Amino acid sequence: MRKRVIAPLLGLGLLVAGAATATAQDAKPAIGLVFKGIEDISETSLQSAEALAEFGHPNELWRIRAMMALKRGDVDGGLERLRMAARYADKLSQHSLALMYWHGVGVQADRARAWAWNDLAAERGYPSLEQSRTAMWSKMSEDERQRGAALRAELAVDYADAVAQPRMELALSQAKKSITGSHLGSTINQVQVGSTSMRRVAHQDSYYAPQRWNAEEYWQGEARVWKGKVIVRDTEKVTDTDTDTGTQRDAPVDGD
Repeated sequence: MRKRVIAPLLGLGLLVAGAATATAQDAKPAIGLVFKGIEDISETSLQSAEALAEFGHPNELWRIRAMMALKRGDVDGGLERLRMAARYADKLSQHSLALMYWHGVGVQADRARAWAWNDLAAERGYPSLEQSRTAMWSKMSEDERQRGAALRAELAVDYADAVAQPRMELALSQAKKSITGSHLGSTINQVQVGSTSMRRVAHQDSYYAPQRWNAEEYWQGEARVWKGKVIVRDTEKVTDTDTDTGTQRDAPVDGD
């Protein structure tokens, strides 16, 4: 049997980040509103993903650690780790923070702060995140909107792409310089992205591929995922997500 683990290298396709169907009927918002399907992912799989992300991809590393903390019920730890991932231009983590504050998942609900995080998450123009931001804005009072704009300006100092992407690119560059032909080679043979319902396999060659370590190609790869494209099993072929449920398509917030 081939060894399979969740791979953060294609981590944006790991889970559905949105909570489009969440409404006021949700009396006790759950972590599943932030990371849909996380209940089905084992701690062992997340630990394997963590090990793969530790080298050169702090955005993925802290995102995975946030998931681990949230699965354990450590909301404070999850929030802290999502903020760490967000510092490395991780739009999924920024959007996840928005959802936690919007739905009051383990924190006091704060629509203004939720929108501020979501506006940062949407700054690259990814359609699902723009829709989520618009949906939040439409449900906010004028006071909440003014406060949200002020909070957004504060968060941008450390989390906007203008400062967060160079931080991530430096981490990639430093790690890339230390890569050797044998680094991690004995431990990475074949990895699987997603849960049992989202099976996509990436080989060791994919781990060391340019899109993993070249900053420009890395950001382009993220854009493809957010715009509805995923890498499919055993190939480099890209397919539409209309026929695949393993994407984060349902970002907009519906109801409050």
